[in-house]
Amino acid sequence: MARAAVSGRQSAIVRWLAVWQVILRTIAATGGNYLLTSLIAGVMARLLPFAPSEASMTATLSCFLVFALLAMWVFAARSVLRVYVLMAGWSALLGVILWLSLRAWGRL
Repeated sequence: MARAAVSGRQSAIVRWLAVWQVILRTIAATGGNYLLTSLIAGVMARLLPFAPSEASMTATLSCFLVFALLAMWVFAARSVLRVYVLMAGWSALLGVILWLSLRAWGRL
């Protein structure tokens, strides 16, 4: 009987861990994805060799695909920690690149 109670508790813990993983992945797929995609669009708009309006439009439209691919990757990744570490790292890197480009060349 004690073994059945432990097994029941373990299955409840496993269920809660699975629920929290889905919640954390959903947060990463919405908020984190929005942040990362907007930084990608900003950097792309700064680095594309077009007129500012064309570069901005091209970066924005291409980031619709980036957003969808990142959302799929968030749910396909092996661990939630890996998702958050990689998204934070790429966001920091792109944020620094965008900040440096704004400091060096000013606004578009």
